[in-house]
Amino acid sequence: MLVRAQSKGRGVYQLLLKAEDVRRHFPRNISAIEFKLGELRIDCELTPDFWNGRPEISDHRLCEWLEFKVFRGRPYRKPLCLEMTRTGENSFRLELPSGCDESESSWDIDRVAACTAFVPPAMASNHRQRKPQAAAASSAD
Repeated sequence: MLVRAQSKGRGVYQLLLKAEDVRRHFPRNISAIEFKLGELRIDCELTPDFWNGRPEISDHRLCEWLEFKVFRGRPYRKPLCLEMTRTGENSFRLELPSGCDESESSWDIDRVAACTAFVPPAMASNHRQRKPQAAAASSAD
């Protein structure tokens, strides 16, 4: 499955998943998942919000790995697309999407076709809520 890695500012990073991937790959009875990142293993807690419209994974160790391995040297910390592959019951591997090489531009979220329209449900609902307000403000002028 493809996930969106993005900066929340000041060295805090998160992974955003699609709601359908959460329903398909994550039973509600699990409280944590393991990431296998080369030789590194990181257990990340899943909050109740994970299944309720905010499918985000963030952990200080995952943040450090994302900053060092994924975002280091990239200007503006633009969101990126990563492939999250199941390696066990509750364990996953993060890597570049299939067909991407190590060059920075090839795995930019705007260049990976499956990620260009990726907007997690919580973010999409925020966008829908803002549009009518913006329209109302412009019609008031």
